Amino acid sequence: MSRTCKVLLVEDLDDDVVLFQRALKRHPAIKLLGPARDGDSAIAYLQGSGPYANRKDYPWPDVVVLDLKLPGRGGFDVLQWMQGRDQRPHVAVFTSSNLPEDRKRAEDLGAILFQQKSLQTEEIDRFLHWVQKFTELNDRQQESVSS
Repeated sequence: MSRTCKVLLVEDLDDDVVLFQRALKRHPAIKLLGPARDGDSAIAYLQGSGPYANRKDYPWPDVVVLDLKLPGRGGFDVLQWMQGRDQRPHVAVFTSSNLPEDRKRAEDLGAILFQQKSLQTEEIDRFLHWVQKFTELNDRQQESVSS
């Protein structure tokens, strides 16, 4: 049996949060952390600072599902902040943008997945499937390295 994948959702739109939460009901191996509503909250969560200082209540995520268009610091700002950090979760972008340059920039900054937001249940399920599969693959790679 696979372990639980902890996902920090960084999303400012209530409708998108609700849509994501509904989709997660079909993915019991994924546990939702957050949501963080903007880039500043996402960074505070990852730093374990301010209201997120207690890692028991705010555990380290395996994956950050990140919208690019956020109030204040946006998704690209969060990705840039993560550059060069010793500890960083994987990032899967879930955004309204369909611009090839946004995809390339997100990937260049370390995003492992890039999905344009959709109201289609199948597309969200496929995105979450790949979030979970990538986490499992990463776990297996880490186990083989440490063996």
